[in-house]
Amino acid sequence: MAGSLIKKVIVAVNGSVSSEKAAMYAVMFCRQVKASLKVVNVVDTATINQLLLAQILIPEEREKYTGNLRTEGENTLRHIKELASSKGLNIETEMREGAVWSELVACAGEYKADLIVVGAHRHYETTIGGTRHKDYLSAINHEILNNADCNIIVVKDDDADIKFRNF
Repeated sequence: MAGSLIKKVIVAVNGSVSSEKAAMYAVMFCRQVKASLKVVNVVDTATINQLLLAQILIPEEREKYTGNLRTEGENTLRHIKELASSKGLNIETEMREGAVWSELVACAGEYKADLIVVGAHRHYETTIGGTRHKDYLSAINHEILNNADCNIIVVKDDDADIKFRNF
C-alpha cells in the first residue's frame, strides 16, 4: 500500500479574512490526512521597493512600512499557530521578505511541499436580483498557480471558520 499523496502542506497568510480561512482549512485538512503544515507570511518588500522607485514613498517611510508589515506578519503567524494548537496540530511558521509569489513558490520548493493552500478573494456585487459574488484569483495567487511545482488548493469556502469551530 502506498503512503499518503499529501505529506507536506504550505499555507500562505497575510492577515486577511480569506487567508485566515485558508489557514483554518489547511489545519483541518492536515489533521485529516496526517500531513505536516507550514504557515508562511511574506513581507512584500518588492512592492515597497517599487513604491520607493516611483517616489510614492520616501526612504524614511520604507523602514516604517516594512517594520509594520513584519509586526503584522508576526501577529498573524502567532494567531494561526494558536488556532492550529487549539485543534491539536503543531505547525511550523516562517516569515520571509521579497516578492510574495516568488517567496511562496521558493518556500514550497525548499520545504518539498506537496500542496500549497491559498485563500480566494471574493467580490460582491449588488444586482436587481440581490447580491451575488464572484471569485477572483489575485495576481499573486495567479503567479503561484503558474509557477509552483506542486498542487494548489484555492479555498473559496465562506463557512471555513464555522467548520473550523465545529471541527
